Amino acid sequence: MATIIERGIGQYQVKIRQAGQKPITKTFRSKKLAEGYAKAVETDIERGEYIPKAKVEAITLDAALERYTREVTCHKKGERQELVRITKMRKHPLAKMIVSQIESSDIDGYIAGRRADASVRDPAKTVSDATIRLELMLLSSFFEYARSKRWGYCRSNPAREIDRDSRLAGSVGKERRLEGGEEDKLLSALDQSCRNRDIPDVVRLALHTGMRQSEIIGKTATSTRAATLGVCWDDVTLDQEKTRGVIVLRDTKSGKGRTIPLNAAAYELVASREGQGEGQVYKATQDGLIRAVAAACKVAGMVGFTFHSLRHEATSRMVERGLSILEVQAVTGHSSGEMVRHYAHLDAMTLAGKL
Repeated sequence: MATIIERGIGQYQVKIRQAGQKPITKTFRSKKLAEGYAKAVETDIERGEYIPKAKVEAITLDAALERYTREVTCHKKGERQELVRITKMRKHPLAKMIVSQIESSDIDGYIAGRRADASVRDPAKTVSDATIRLELMLLSSFFEYARSKRWGYCRSNPAREIDRDSRLAGSVGKERRLEGGEEDKLLSALDQSCRNRDIPDVVRLALHTGMRQSEIIGKTATSTRAATLGVCWDDVTLDQEKTRGVIVLRDTKSGKGRTIPLNAAAYELVASREGQGEGQVYKATQDGLIRAVAAACKVAGMVGFTFHSLRHEATSRMVERGLSILEVQAVTGHSSGEMVRHYAHLDAMTLAGKL
């Protein structure tokens, strides 16, 4: 309940009492202002949205991101990648600001600054809008938690209110596919340069199945998740009489298992390794795999092609061979038919042959 006390000329003190809490007090130069403040605070208290001044004035973005890391990021499957973004963000000048004082103009400034920064992968280029978009999505997610009743660090999400000129280009599907003799060049470069002989076969298997690298070789442990082994022999079933087989994936990005049918080439790849050991079929690290593919692409003269491009290539080939969207989705594990369409970039000459 709010009370207003006149303490002198132009001195009207508002005192709002809450059970078990310190009284909220503030002084105004007119009774009208005091009444307006009292009404607004009482409304916020009733809605459970009142944030004590001391609380919102004390927390910086850096400290709040540290809490976000502990309570939110640690539960995500993409924890490792998000931690990299958060680590960089906590070094940015924006991180020194009080969360409740950050406005959309500050986010605009962050975007402009990132657009001028040099790319880590290619210092001759600047940071792409795709990279900044992921950072902005992280900021927006953070502010949603920050403005929640449980955290109560701010009242709005400035990452959703950026200026029109700061808006990032829309997401564009990666249309890069293997062209001409690029497949042979890439595989030849891998065969010749890789010390780890598993890596060329990992690339071949991804090309025939559309499997993600984490599904084939597993993932390293994080602060809250144990390491995964990827494809193990217990997950593989081979029918040697009919030269067909399947791989059962138990831990995928979506959290749902799925079964991968092996075409003739994929069957030969896996069958050729049978009897070479137990446990994990392919042993390689994520960093080693990414670097090996990048080096092979450089030797082959392939610009803009990455390991993930193999998933686009495999998805496109499945559609070109006549599999329905639902059949492709069952193999690749895409969350929707729309995602299959996003990944499938059909070759015009192949279509011309069907016509």
